[in-house]
Parts: sequence; C-alpha cells; structure tokens
Amino acid sequence: QENRGEAGLRALLRGKKGPRVIVVRGARGSGRSRLLRELTWQAELCCATVEGFARPGGGAIAAMLGRALGRVDPPSIADALAELTARGEPTVLVVDDAEALAEGDREALVALARGLPARGPLLLLASELDVEAPSLTDAGAGALLLAIGPLSEEAVRAWAIDLGVGEAAGAILRGSGGHAADVAEIAGRVLAGEASCAEGLAARRAQLAAAVARLIPLRSSPLSRSSARAEAPERRSPSAAARSSLGDRAKLAAA
Repeated sequence: QENRGEAGLRALLRGKKGPRVIVVRGARGSGRSRLLRELTWQAELCCATVEGFARPGGGAIAAMLGRALGRVDPPSIADALAELTARGEPTVLVVDDAEALAEGDREALVALARGLPARGPLLLLASELDVEAPSLTDAGAGALLLAIGPLSEEAVRAWAIDLGVGEAAGAILRGSGGHAADVAEIAGRVLAGEASCAEGLAARRAQLAAAVARLIPLRSSPLSRSSARAEAPERRSPSAAARSSLGDRAKLAAA
C-alpha cells in the first residue's frame, strides 16, 4: 500500500496525471495513521506539506488552506484552490482521522476533494475509519484508496521474530486479530514479561534469569562459605570417635 501511495506522490511531483486524492482507510488499530505519517514524511522531503487538525468548533479545513496560502483569513474553497493551482507549486494537504471532523469541515473536505484536477499541483492525503459512511474516495475522480486490513500470519510472525518473541507469535496473532496496534501492544507486554500468552515464556525466562542471578553470588560469597562451616555440626573420623569412647570407659572404671 505504501508503494502505491509513493507512486501517487511521484505523479504529483512530476506534474503527471494521477490520483490527487489518496485515502488511507481502515479500522482502529489497523495502522492507517502510521501509513499516513510515513507518506506525509515523504511528502515533506519533496514539497510543501500542510496538515489540518480536527477542531470541536469546526474551521479545520479553512485553517489548513489559510496556512497553505500564508493567510489568516483564507478565501472560499474554490478561490483557495484557484490561487494554489495558479502558483503551480506541488503541495500536499494532509488530514488524519477525517471521521473526527466537525460536520461542516467534513463537507468542506469533500468539496476540496471534488475540486482537485487530475493534473493539478495539489494532492489531498487523508485517513478515515472503515465505517459505513461514504468514503472520501467517492468524492474525488480517480481517487486512490489504500485499504488497510489485518496483518497476515506471516507478517505477525516476522514482526515477532524481529522483536525476539517469535515463540509467542501464534498467541500474539490470536490476541490481536492481526491489528497492528494490538500486535505492538501485546508484543511489548511479552517483552516486559507481563503477558500470559504463549504460556508466559518470556516471563518465565525473566524470572529464571533473576533467580540464577540471585543464587550465583550466594554460592560464591566467602561469608556464605564461612557461615556454612560455622553452622555445620563437627564431624570426627571413626578412629577418633573410638578413642574417645575407650577413654571415657577407662575413666568410669577408675572411678
């Protein structure tokens, strides 16, 4: 999916026809925001990039366009698009969690997506939840949808091996359902020895290592050896014991 997003960015930078609306869509914890951030970082290396943030009272899209234009009070969406297009400078507009926008901002974002020409210098990059509501990709002609689903078993296993908890990969997959955020959380708990998955292998290894670490100093300590000698009962050879017994009987006979 990231490669497809990168292809859209390259089309923008080269002025070629391509998607001018890229939407990363997925469930909570699927990794959609992570993918959006990675695409945003790539865009920042190549061209002007402006982000919009949801506001309880609205005005997020207008504020984003205002920053893109360098104005405090931006014009209408149509006028803003006309001015940015006339500048001819490749610009990426980014909106994460589009479903969190106020109703008026959501409508403004749809109008913005519809107004982007296929060969223009503007690209809208957004993320949204995979819900029943119409997707932003329905608004822009030729929009690119990057649908993020659960990770495959192979992907989860490779991730777990990289983290050093490969033996817990099956339990991590079952507990997370393949959702990236849950995979990261459960794997982190395994690393911390707090999870019970995979029969607590990571926790038991940590406990065993701690027990061995406590035992070794006790065995090697000079104080512990001298204490053991002091507390141990005196042991005498059989001949010494026999001599002592004969001496005691001689003393009793003399008495």
